Amino acid sequence: MIRFQFINKDDLKQQQNKYDAFFITKAYFEELATDSWVAVFEEITTPTFFIGSDYQAFIFRMQGMDYVTNSPEATEHVQGFVNNTVEASAFIKKWGYGEPRKTKHSAETSKWIFYEVFRDIENYAINNNR
Repeated sequence: MIRFQFINKDDLKQQQNKYDAFFITKAYFEELATDSWVAVFEEITTPTFFIGSDYQAFIFRMQGMDYVTNSPEATEHVQGFVNNTVEASAFIKKWGYGEPRKTKHSAETSKWIFYEVFRDIENYAINNNR
């Protein structure tokens, strides 16, 4: 069963293991792409997906980058990542879905993209004993 819950952005820092994934939408991109959030995204252990970002998601993990200035344009409509520490080797697991497009609302995201995202969240949970 899939259940969505609106949360405060600070839950990204404090309640990671409570959720199977985080979906972040346009309303929060500029604020979360600041240096004060880089450490959170570098360490995040819950899959985090950016719905409709105009820029590549790695900017959320890079000091000195912001959401607009010098940021490379997105190559997918939905992008996600998680800090993975399986078998004592840390790496960033990444996902990407669909062609990038300028949309104003996450409701414009195709259903097939969400099906793929949900499948990948489930696979990640199974493969990582979550």
